[in-house]
Amino acid sequence: MEKVMAHTEDRLQPNLKKYSNTDINNLNASYNAMVDANNQLIEEVYEKELLRTQAEIKALQAQVNPHFIINALESLYWVMIQNGDLKNAEVLLSLARLFQYILKGKDWISLDEELHFIEQYLQIEKFRFGHKLSWNYEVNEMLKEIKIPKLFIHPLVENAVKYAVETTTKNVEIHIEIKGTPTDYQVIVSDNGNGIPPETMQKILLSFKEKNPVGSVSSSYGLANLYKRIQLYYGKNSSLTITTVPQFPGTQVKMRIQI
Repeated sequence: MEKVMAHTEDRLQPNLKKYSNTDINNLNASYNAMVDANNQLIEEVYEKELLRTQAEIKALQAQVNPHFIINALESLYWVMIQNGDLKNAEVLLSLARLFQYILKGKDWISLDEELHFIEQYLQIEKFRFGHKLSWNYEVNEMLKEIKIPKLFIHPLVENAVKYAVETTTKNVEIHIEIKGTPTDYQVIVSDNGNGIPPETMQKILLSFKEKNPVGSVSSSYGLANLYKRIQLYYGKNSSLTITTVPQFPGTQVKMRIQI
C-alpha cells in the first residue's frame, strides 16, 4: 500500500492487491473507495476549470471590437426603416439583439433572459422558413427569475429547428414547456416534425458517453455539449432525455434539473 501511494502522480492509484489479514483488506478497500471518490472529484474540478478557461478565451476573442458589429447592424436597421423595408429591418434588429446577448459578460442569466434570446433566434428562423415555422410557450411564471447558465435552453430549440423544420416541407410547430419548482424543474421542447433518424439518434446518444471535455465533445451535436454542461453544473441527479419516433412524427427533448 505504501508503494502504491508513493507512485501517485497526477491521479491517485488504487491498490489491487489482496491480503490475508482481514483488517488490512478492509483498510485497503477503504483506501480504494477514497481513491475512486478523489479521482472523480479531480476530474470534475478539472472539467469545470477547463470550461471556465474556454469561456474566458471565447470572451477575449469576442472583445475584438464586438460593438462595431452591433452598431453596424443598428445603422443598417435605421436605413431600412427610412427606406420602408420594415420586414428586413426587424430581422436585422433581432440579429443585433442576438449578438448583444451572446457577448454579455455574464455566465449565468435569468430564465426570462434566455427565453427572450430564443424568441429573437426564432424570429430570424421565421424569416428563413416563413409560415412553415411556428412556436408557442407554456412557462411557469415563478421560474422566470431563476438563474441558469447562458445558452442553456437554446440548444433544445436549435435541435428542433435542425431535425424538424429543416428536414420537411410541412409546417412544424415547436412547443416550449417549462414547469416545476426552482429546485426541481423540467424544460421540454417538442415538435411535430419527422423525428430524428435512428442512425443520427444513435450517434447523439453515443456522444453523451464521450469523456472529452466540454467544447470538444461531438461538435456536430449541440445536445452532447448540453448534456456535459448539465452533469458539470448540476450533477448526476439531473438529466437530458430524447424521445423520437420517425414512424409517428415528432421529437421531444426533456431536460430535468434538480438542485
